[in-house]
Amino acid sequence: MIKHIVFLQFKPEISDEQISSVLKKLGNLNTDIPSMRHFSFGENCSPEHLNKGFNHAFVMDFDTVQGRDVYLNHPEHIRVAEEEIVPILKNGLESAITIDYEY
Repeated sequence: MIKHIVFLQFKPEISDEQISSVLKKLGNLNTDIPSMRHFSFGENCSPEHLNKGFNHAFVMDFDTVQGRDVYLNHPEHIRVAEEEIVPILKNGLESAITIDYEY
């Protein structure tokens, strides 16, 4: 299994509804990508204050590296990322961190 974790820093003027809308589009790709086993997202609520300005995250689980790669190269993932998510990030791709690990 592959866990795909993304931390995002949205512009302060972006509404929770806008954020939910674009992130749900990524989660809905599970209908086209059967190896996507889980998707969740949310706003930071940690009391530790170690988020360094990253205020949202999403997590996906994939069966295999190949399944994750199908997602990464899927045209709708690329479209949503480039046209809908990156423009509302505080500093473009500088406001995203991605970590994947196998478990």
